[in-house]
Amino acid sequence: MPPWDVLESTAPTKKGVKLDDGIIGNGIRAAESAKSLKRYHRQKAIADYSYGITPPPSPSLLACTPSLTSLQLSLAHTPSSTLPTHTASQSDRIITTAPSTCHSHATLESLRLTQMQSSHASAAPESPLKSSMFEQTSRCNRILNEDFIDLRYLTSQGQHALASWEFGQEISEDTKASQQILDMWTDGALREWGRRLYVTCISKASDSFLFEELEGFLLVGEALDRRIASISHRAFEVDPSGLNGIWHHARMLSCDVARVVSVVEEFLLLLRDGGAEALEQSFQDKSLNFQSF
Repeated sequence: MPPWDVLESTAPTKKGVKLDDGIIGNGIRAAESAKSLKRYHRQKAIADYSYGITPPPSPSLLACTPSLTSLQLSLAHTPSSTLPTHTASQSDRIITTAPSTCHSHATLESLRLTQMQSSHASAAPESPLKSSMFEQTSRCNRILNEDFIDLRYLTSQGQHALASWEFGQEISEDTKASQQILDMWTDGALREWGRRLYVTCISKASDSFLFEELEGFLLVGEALDRRIASISHRAFEVDPSGLNGIWHHARMLSCDVARVVSVVEEFLLLLRDGGAEALEQSFQDKSLNFQSF
């Protein structure tokens, strides 16, 4: 029997009871209320009977969101082979995740070529010319070929400048000509010029023409020094106080040329006395003239 029939059959009745008007009115309202309550229970019983089971509650947001503990556990149980090793660049990610694509194949080829080029560059042997030129120098003093000084060229240029120089004219013109020759030799940096001359002498220490080149350059330097000494003497007669700058300029120029001559003389003496070893030892001791400029 359905539950609503049970409810309907068990409803209370008041047959045979005589009531007055007030009691009748209250009884009618009570009866109507009882009917409404019975109707509610009957409909609810029908609905529950038709479903048979209680529908499950809808999942909440927290139930759908995995917890931090579950994520850590899943990560801990993930095989290490499935994880990327690094993500430094886009090309690395392409190689790791999709090695079968054309783009990753090109990236692999490019990476392989780059590694080959870098390995060849790092393993490239030193030039035979460079190693032969520096075989007698210490390891800390080896420098590039462009630091060498062409003594023959500087000597030839100095001789040509002295021969074409109309010496004995205006003091300012003679001073200007002397300055041009000095700048052609040293580029305005005596200390750097001395270092380059030292490297040249060390690299050519076994060359029999080294002494000849140094002596020829020294002769031109001494000739220029004599001319500047004459210019300085004339400038002192014109400007003895040095207020006009004529004598001061000539005196400074004379000092610079004398330094150039002293450097060449010192190199010749050391090379003749003890060879390249004596010159190199003086350089390491920082006792050469150009190192104090």
